[in-house]
Amino acid sequence: MSGEGEGGVKVRHPAKFSQSIMEVIAHELDELEFRGLILDPFAGTGRVHQLWNEDRITFGVEIEREWADMDARTIQGDVLKLGEVVEPGQADAIVTSPVYGNRLSDHFNAKDGSRRHSYKFYLGRDLAENNAGRLQWGPSQAAIKRYKDFHVAAWGNVVEALKDGGVFVLNISDHMRKIKGVQRQMPVTAWHLATLRGLGIEWMKKIPVETPRLGHGENRDARALNEWVCIGRKKG
Repeated sequence: MSGEGEGGVKVRHPAKFSQSIMEVIAHELDELEFRGLILDPFAGTGRVHQLWNEDRITFGVEIEREWADMDARTIQGDVLKLGEVVEPGQADAIVTSPVYGNRLSDHFNAKDGSRRHSYKFYLGRDLAENNAGRLQWGPSQAAIKRYKDFHVAAWGNVVEALKDGGVFVLNISDHMRKIKGVQRQMPVTAWHLATLRGLGIEWMKKIPVETPRLGHGENRDARALNEWVCIGRKKG
């Protein structure tokens, strides 16, 4: 999916919900017999709206205008200021996928004109200041702290927007990163689950989903084998 960027240039997104992930999420919502308002606070190009039907209304918040404009059910907004556009307890469910903190968050300008897979490259310009696509889980502890601090603040706002007893669906994945010459799996999934648990989300199910991974790049042969769809509820 693509939209219009600066000067009418087509823009894409490097990390949309995959179709296999969407099928698992739709199945789990059916199993829960879910009805109500679904909020995606990191909406990207708006694939959450595939869940829209006569029983479910979807609403997206996305910080980058080009991606927000790709679907009328998504508005441009900042998850760190989510209370400006969503009332406390307004959402019956959260369905979302944060950035994984991998190399898609690279934010440098390629000097050799080569193809890059990053949020900045696909958007065609620098990301907004409060876009988590600027943040990585590594390579330094300071970088990891910035990633964690952002998401602690963001998740606090998101959980506040979810009603008591509401459903929380999280799509997340670890990734591989070379540390001192050795490929290591970064514990991104466990950290997000623990952080959200501390904010009142009780996890009920964690489903592994094999999804297509990039076939090039320095970590192409050492990628985490699957993503996760995690199902929980807010206490209350």
